[in-house]
Amino acid sequence: MVMVSERVAASFTSSKQEGRLVCYDLVRDRGMAVVPSDPSVIVSTTNYVFPLHTDSCCLEKPADVVVLYCVTNASEGGESLLANVNDIIPLLPEDYVDFLLNRRYDINMRPFVLLEKVEGTYHIRLQLGDMLAFCRPDEKEQMQEELKMLIDVLADPANFITVKLKPDECLIVNNRTCLHGRYSFEDGSKREFLRSRSYLIPDIN
Repeated sequence: MVMVSERVAASFTSSKQEGRLVCYDLVRDRGMAVVPSDPSVIVSTTNYVFPLHTDSCCLEKPADVVVLYCVTNASEGGESLLANVNDIIPLLPEDYVDFLLNRRYDINMRPFVLLEKVEGTYHIRLQLGDMLAFCRPDEKEQMQEELKMLIDVLADPANFITVKLKPDECLIVNNRTCLHGRYSFEDGSKREFLRSRSYLIPDIN
């Protein structure tokens, strides 16, 4: 993780480990119960299924790269899910894609762009739980209705791949074009990942 941060892109994610600041944080089950209506519950700290999403989507500038390094994986479940939005777009009606490209939500008191087309490539920002937590209260129900078709397509196992990382393996994810998630895993699991989020160095972007 330190090598990736030094050679590819400096991580803006950090935490304290054994009293020192490191360029990653820990992703593990902390035994928190998932209450769908409670936005304060961070799904990555549970063993509950985490649908496909992009990280830090509600920031003004989301991360370009997310790195997930496996320390220990679950015995059962815990597979990582991956989907490129450019493979998902052809599965959606053209008028719906146009709608997503032009729709603006008010999140964190800023216009929120969910889907963009950049030099012929689609970019996406999507983490429905965070978006619902930070949008205007009067937009919540409408947002869920408008994004249902996209969420349903992303939930279909035919539209994403799965990979179960072994210890010392890692995923480096383009957080602009690739959505990631994971399946649920057993209670009491010692599953632990290290995660960093980075902005690409301008001269290699």
